[in-house]
Amino acid sequence: MRKCFIIDVACPFDTRVSAKEKEKIGKYQDLKREITRIWKCAEVVVVHVIIGAFGTLPKDLGTC
Repeated sequence: MRKCFIIDVACPFDTRVSAKEKEKIGKYQDLKREITRIWKCAEVVVVHVIIGAFGTLPKDLGTC
């Protein structure tokens, strides 16, 4: 079976990095279900790359 990746990149202002990270998690749930159904993927992984405009990184970047 297939394994699909959705890669999403965002570059918000530094004060909104954590808020943008939370927003992105919920944003792709419906798309993951549709890709699984339509493309018959065994697994769909969403990779969020969020870097602040001045280089701020999410605190849990190493656990992603």
